[in-house]
Amino acid sequence: MCSSDLGSVTVDARVSTDGLNFNYQGSAFTLSRPLDLLDFSPLSSPEAGGVPVRVYGGPFDEETQYLCHFGASSIPATILSGSAAQCPAPPHRPGPVNLGISVADGGNGGKSSIRYATGSLFSFSPMAKLAAVEPSRGPVLGGGVVTMAGNDFASSGRYSCHFGLGSLGVRAELLSSSTLLCVVPRVRRPATVAVVVAFNGVAIASSGPDRKSTRLNSS
Repeated sequence: MCSSDLGSVTVDARVSTDGLNFNYQGSAFTLSRPLDLLDFSPLSSPEAGGVPVRVYGGPFDEETQYLCHFGASSIPATILSGSAAQCPAPPHRPGPVNLGISVADGGNGGKSSIRYATGSLFSFSPMAKLAAVEPSRGPVLGGGVVTMAGNDFASSGRYSCHFGLGSLGVRAELLSSSTLLCVVPRVRRPATVAVVVAFNGVAIASSGPDRKSTRLNSS
């Protein structure tokens, strides 16, 4: 028995009546390894979706279209390598779902050949709400610690704080489902800026322009 690490191998199809002499019929036959899903990251997304989710397994090839399945929702996948693909999490009501991968033309919309991750569920969490930013002032040189008070901060995932729309984020420390801590970054000049909280790179909560108590004055 021979094996291959390639996703698929195309071989000649030959016919024999005695097991010794083979006739080539001008046909080819493709042998493919079964698609598999070994792991995925991150493990959750806010219910609005948008978080890029990487799935690991395969084998994947650029000539084939694949779908990621978040419960009953199917999203086209982007191939990153022979063992990794990426899909944006779709909008979904809060709760856990099975996460699977399939070939897009696998029959019945690909659903007949879905391979699911074992041992882990993907979770959709309620949209977080940012209620207050304390203190509301910080030094232009940075370094001050700001508490982000709100609710529905998910327990798993990567949080960041952005002081000003479009600004680079700084890592946020999750203390509880209602509290985040962020260190104020250095800014060029004094300004009043909006504060945005992002989860796995996607903005999920903002202080809003009409709520002065939740805005940071970098002076």
